[in-house]
Amino acid sequence: MLARDTVFVFDATQGDERARQDSIWIAALFPGKHATALVVTDLAWPHVAGVPFWAARGVPVYAPRAARAFLTSVLARRTPGSRLRFIPVGDSLRVAGGDILLFGIDGVASEVAIAAYDGADHTVWASDYIQDATAPTMYLDEVCRALKRVHRTPERAAAEHLSITPWATLRPLANCDG
Repeated sequence: MLARDTVFVFDATQGDERARQDSIWIAALFPGKHATALVVTDLAWPHVAGVPFWAARGVPVYAPRAARAFLTSVLARRTPGSRLRFIPVGDSLRVAGGDILLFGIDGVASEVAIAAYDGADHTVWASDYIQDATAPTMYLDEVCRALKRVHRTPERAAAEHLSITPWATLRPLANCDG
């Protein structure tokens, strides 16, 4: 996503080769010179496998505060000598001049996970935490409660395993109250 002058990469899945391909695609999609930032929403291995690629290029890495030690150890094993430019996300953090809100999901199933809300497009990126648009899930409940906590109501949701979906399709499946 291009927000202001920065391209935000949400999750760096599958490793260096995928990150390299993403980098080429980003350059074609957003021509010109832009800063890049990586947002690690989920600490599951596939979601962090490309972190060393981006970190080695000096890209700042936004991630849950509790993820610092884990990401530092991933970097030390995969690209010794690379420096992690870690920017912690607590309960919430506004980036891109406030256009993007990064916020903790913090449910039982989504502990140490964050989501991103694009205020310009009214879209929430929920990583692995919305996978199904046909049935209720604990993950969807937790994303909905987190959105409620940060006072955001998206028009759309996007996730790793879900194409862009109207929030009106997902909202009836979610228990946002507890």
